[in-house]
Amino acid sequence: EQAAALMANPNTQERGIRLLLHVTERNPGFAGAKIELGKGLIGQGDLINGIGHLMTAAAIGDEDDNAKVETIAAELVELLPTAPQARRLLGRAQVKLGKFEEALVTLNTATALSGSNLFLTPDLAAANVGIGRKLLAQGDIMRALARFKEAKELDPLNRDVGVALGEGY
Repeated sequence: EQAAALMANPNTQERGIRLLLHVTERNPGFAGAKIELGKGLIGQGDLINGIGHLMTAAAIGDEDDNAKVETIAAELVELLPTAPQARRLLGRAQVKLGKFEEALVTLNTATALSGSNLFLTPDLAAANVGIGRKLLAQGDIMRALARFKEAKELDPLNRDVGVALGEGY
């Protein structure tokens, strides 16, 4: 609450960021603080570190946290439509929210913008696993297996991908 009050005032925003840095160092699993820190850093023009904190928040946060990250990321994509990092953040939040088809479109756009999917492979694999599990639940085993195999090609050492492939078989 104290950090939020500091962040709301442009004259004390720097103190708010320092407080949030301290809070996130002491409690790295506090997704809400990571979100506020990410927003603050982006607001100060530190896009890379801001997105980094938001990526961490997406990884550790619950559904509400990821909904916030998705909103912030969508705004970033609007402001910076050619920034693959913003789309990766949006795609990761979409995966965490179970919006796998949307995430795949978002992440494929990020791949096209960056010219490589190297840094996107875990997120692309997770989206494919999510789509595959939906297909499996619908009884479409062959298409589900195809998604799981695609995920395995993208991220061959990912344990979740291996589990999903086993579920398919």
